[in-house]
Amino acid sequence: MRNANIKRNATDTKINLEEFRKLYRTVHQLAAMKVRNDQETELFYNGLKRATEFLHYIHPYKDQHIDEMLAFSFQYYMTKKEESMDGDKKAERIVNELKPLHEKELMALLHLN
Repeated sequence: MRNANIKRNATDTKINLEEFRKLYRTVHQLAAMKVRNDQETELFYNGLKRATEFLHYIHPYKDQHIDEMLAFSFQYYMTKKEESMDGDKKAERIVNELKPLHEKELMALLHLN
């Protein structure tokens, strides 16, 4: 397993990229579900919070699989955003739920550039 090491305030923060990949996929799968029970909803929001925190330490171009996931995720989000503008309520729900995650992705890319 590969880890991303980022120095912050003289401490090392290690992120398990495999854990991030699994969490990121789970969040997207739960967001796309038509109906979630209480346990799945709790799992979704906990996963969303943790994935958003991980994005603070994960930088693009360090891992090819992470880059592919971020690219797919961003395309998915933008597609759903367009569908929500056309009046699709399910797409609007997905956009609203995934918004914090994608705002964090955009901030990471802006910081990188």
